Amino acid sequence: MTGGTGVLGGALVAHLCARNFAVTATFCRDFERAQRLESATNCAIFRCDATREAEVESLFENVAPDAVIHCVGANFDAILPRISAQNFAKTLEINALSAFLATREALRKLPDGGQILLVSSRVARVGMVGQSAYGAGKGAVLGLMKTAALEGAPRKIAVNALLPGFIESDLSREISEEIRQKRQSENLLRDPNAAHSLAAFCALLLNCKTPPTGQIFAPDCRLEF
Repeated sequence: MTGGTGVLGGALVAHLCARNFAVTATFCRDFERAQRLESATNCAIFRCDATREAEVESLFENVAPDAVIHCVGANFDAILPRISAQNFAKTLEINALSAFLATREALRKLPDGGQILLVSSRVARVGMVGQSAYGAGKGAVLGLMKTAALEGAPRKIAVNALLPGFIESDLSREISEEIRQKRQSENLLRDPNAAHSLAAFCALLLNCKTPPTGQIFAPDCRLEF
C-alpha cells in the first residue's frame, strides 16, 4: 500500500489488516505517524518516496506482494491563471509519476494473477475549479491503468482504478468551505466515512478469484453527469 499513512491510506490499511490481509504500508516523511499506524494495525511499514525511481525499486525488492494499492496524491489548489508551472509539474510528479513507477514495478514483480488498484479521483472525470493540476495528474492515472490492464492481461494481472467518495483529509482541507459544503451536499446518502466504503470495496476486489480488469470503479454516493 503506497501512501499508507494518509487519511485514506490509513483507513484502507486498518480495514485490510482487520480482515487478516498482510499489509505493508509505505510512508515518506512522517515516521511517528507511520509508527502509530503500525502499532494500531500490526501492518509493516516501509519508508519510500513514491516519486523516486530507486526507492520504488527498492520497495519491490524488499517486499514481495500479491497485490498493490497505490494511494499517493497531492494538490496545489489554484485556478489556472494563477498556478505556477513549478507547482503544476510537482503535482503531476506526485500523482502521475508515482503511479507510473509503482505500476511498472508491480507488473515486473507481481506473481501471475496479482492485482493493481490505482486510486484516482472524481476530479479526473468531472473537473473542479482550482484543481487543474490535480485533475490532470489523476486523469493520467486512468490512462495508465487502461494500458497496464492490457499489458498485464497475459499474466492475468488485474489492473483497476478507484474513484473514492468525498473524504475529509489533508487534501480536502485545502479547498474552500463553500466548495466543501457543495461536495458534501452531492453525497446522496450522506456517507460520513467514504474512506471505509472504499476500503470495503478494495477488500471485495482483493478477495475475488476472477477479478475484473481495466475498469474505473466509483464506490461513491454521488451521481455523475
